Amino acid sequence: MRKSLVIMVVMAAMAAPAAAADSGFYLGAGFGLSSFDVGDFYDDYAPLNFEEGNPGFTVFGGYRIIKYLAVEVSYLDYGKVTMHEGLRGFNEALSVSIDQWGGSVLGVIPLSKKVGIFAKVGVASWNTSVYYTAGDDTLDLSDSGTDLTYGLGVDFIIKKIGIRVASDWLDVPDTSGVFMVSFNLTYNF
Repeated sequence: MRKSLVIMVVMAAMAAPAAAADSGFYLGAGFGLSSFDVGDFYDDYAPLNFEEGNPGFTVFGGYRIIKYLAVEVSYLDYGKVTMHEGLRGFNEALSVSIDQWGGSVLGVIPLSKKVGIFAKVGVASWNTSVYYTAGDDTLDLSDSGTDLTYGLGVDFIIKKIGIRVASDWLDVPDTSGVFMVSFNLTYNF
């Protein structure tokens, strides 16, 4: 595990945000589509293997240390999924929502003065809000933790405004993980 982490950090550092500026602060925000298997969060739903895509959003800010390396903090909300089952007045529902705060190192490969691809690796503090309701009873299965997060993307910079298309992965223990693809606008100071 440690060896894999070291290799990924080195790759991210070698790889980083677009080459429009050699260094400086940037901010961004965007919307995306997330995906996670709802059955991972409640054993009774595990056989369903029900992977749900739903809207989410992200907000991030960072500092491009050099042309090829940046550090970034971010907040990702992977959205909320609710599954319902009902039979003659008895309803069951499972509601799952996931969010994270994280910090990452980005490695950037400039393809031109306006386009760059990046890879990132970092650590995220995540929260899952999981509620199972059966009739009038509600069971709180919420959890939180700190785990690795990864990402890949492309930055297109036109003057100080940019467009970022990114994918983010979060390792949540005992699950198949959480994934989001997002479309973002950035501002480079």
